Amino acid sequence: MRPKSIQRFDIFYLGALALGLVSTAIGWNATMERMQADAATAAIATPVMLGSVIVGFGISLLLWFFTSRMRSNIARWIVVIFFVIGVISLLFTLLNGAYPGGFTGILSLVSTALQAAAVVMLFKPDAVAWFKGQPTGPAETPFE
Repeated sequence: MRPKSIQRFDIFYLGALALGLVSTAIGWNATMERMQADAATAAIATPVMLGSVIVGFGISLLLWFFTSRMRSNIARWIVVIFFVIGVISLLFTLLNGAYPGGFTGILSLVSTALQAAAVVMLFKPDAVAWFKGQPTGPAETPFE
């Protein structure tokens, strides 16, 4: 049985992923307008953007699967590394004044907070023991 921290990781991580998709959908037109404004990227804007979203979502789902279901310590650390890179990117964006305002910006901040909570769950004592293959507590019955 997966420990509570890993179950909470699932909720936080998948919630952040869902918010990211919502944010992408809301900001899609604005992003496409920026990409199509440049003649060099106008013709490939839609396939590149769509491909980026699909690949990014697929990688995120694979990381979730290997971390939460396959108990991969390597995937756990990749999740942490991607989170740190994302926070650094967010900081640079904020410092350069290029952060999107309004609802999209709020969704991005909430998504980042959910990712932070997910990463914290990966290092709770029950999760650390679970990744090591150690018992995480008393067995629960299916009806609890």
